[in-house]
Amino acid sequence: MVHGRYCHGHGMSSRWILPILVATALVGCANTPPVDPTVEHIAYALEPPPFCGRCETVKFVASEDGVLRIETGYWVGNYKHWRRRREVQRITPAQFADFRVKIAPYRGERDIVGGEKGCRKYHPDDASLRVEWILGSDRRVRVFDFGCEDDPGMNRTVLAAPSALGLKSLF
Repeated sequence: MVHGRYCHGHGMSSRWILPILVATALVGCANTPPVDPTVEHIAYALEPPPFCGRCETVKFVASEDGVLRIETGYWVGNYKHWRRRREVQRITPAQFADFRVKIAPYRGERDIVGGEKGCRKYHPDDASLRVEWILGSDRRVRVFDFGCEDDPGMNRTVLAAPSALGLKSLF
């Protein structure tokens, strides 16, 4: 897996994050079978805010077949010195189902963007989250900008959802 966007304005477009994340997950996890396109998987990538110091990131792909590919990373000095830690864990069908249920209400058809409906109370320079639901050729992507304060319960829920997979809450 790779780090897609370092801080706002530095790095690759977020539309390229998941394809690269999934493709390189397979390379980084040589002992793990490739993701079966007929198996549902959910990619979750927390993006740091601008001026983020260490710019810590958490990205993972959880698959219905019980594979959880995780990458954590941070800057150690400047934009050229990125440190990553990758690991593969097993999850149960119940854990995957619980994670899917927790974020399902927020699957939506559109992103939540500052200044638009659903995000009238907005402050810039906050972190964001990109979630992609994938099953076969069906891909749904939603970006959550945590500068949006209209629905703090939603923000808490999507940040706490990884706890269903045995990961610590990100909120």
